[in-house]
Amino acid sequence: MEDSLVLLDECHKAKNLVPEGGGASSKTGRAVLELQQKLPEARFCFCSATGVSAVKSMAYMHRLGLWGLGTGFQDRESNGDHFGMFLKEIAPTKRQSPAVMELIALEMKQRGMYLSRQLAFAGAEFEVNHIDLTEPQIDIYDSAAKVWQTMLSCFDSAAEVVGDKANHKVFWAAHQRFFRTLLMSLKVPSTVELCKEALKSGMCVVIGLQSTGESRMDEAVKNGVDVNEFLALKDIIFQVLRFFPSMDPPEPDKKRVRRGSMQVTDTSEQDLTHDADQPQIILSPAEERARQIKIDTLRGLESNMRAMLEVQRPIFGKFVIF
Repeated sequence: MEDSLVLLDECHKAKNLVPEGGGASSKTGRAVLELQQKLPEARFCFCSATGVSAVKSMAYMHRLGLWGLGTGFQDRESNGDHFGMFLKEIAPTKRQSPAVMELIALEMKQRGMYLSRQLAFAGAEFEVNHIDLTEPQIDIYDSAAKVWQTMLSCFDSAAEVVGDKANHKVFWAAHQRFFRTLLMSLKVPSTVELCKEALKSGMCVVIGLQSTGESRMDEAVKNGVDVNEFLALKDIIFQVLRFFPSMDPPEPDKKRVRRGSMQVTDTSEQDLTHDADQPQIILSPAEERARQIKIDTLRGLESNMRAMLEVQRPIFGKFVIF
């Protein structure tokens, strides 16, 4: 066993031995490193179809011989943190250029330790299937377009009231995600039929997804979000409402526009008590009336959107985000 060949397939799973955002090392990364240390005579082959995008992701590849004793990157003053020295010299800044990884790849290629191949397409056939939407699917798409048109009109009107369009980028990002997911969902029935036909012909069916949502799921897990249930399309829309423009009560050293909130607060409902040492902002009657008109306008726009979305909730609740 000591002089055997150890092939680590999907080795990128161990890339978080030195996490990008700091914190503790992953169990997989520590296990792979420990395996290399316990089998000093064994040969190791790291195999993956996922490219390395950062030098930190190579920390578990101790047996490459790019750092450590006998190399130009051996640190004798920090408990043998040879990779730390390698990282500091090769990629001194947090923002790493692709050129760094290219230089490492060239060095590994020159030493004969790096092999990169692509599957041949000989004998492969490529065909694009055009899917005709059914009448119910067309109605769903048209309803979605009307919903987003109405929401855009409300967002534009609210932005004019508060004088800030900062939240529009959130709106358009959600818009793109919504329709990408909707179009993927509308293709599912036809995809199922194609798969059934292929299976009847004795073929093997493999379905590939270009976007798996893994990064968003990892972020949700870190934030303590329950991921046991599917997220419906309607949830994208209601999440956008959290960024609907609104106004804060006037306070010293604070902007009156609250970004990323759907709460609209009226100063008449607040007990405005200020520290005697803090400056107070006092609005004239005309300014107060103008501000109240803006608040009422924002409330009306948001109320109209919510009423419209509640009507469409049963439709988009059927579709989940993959």
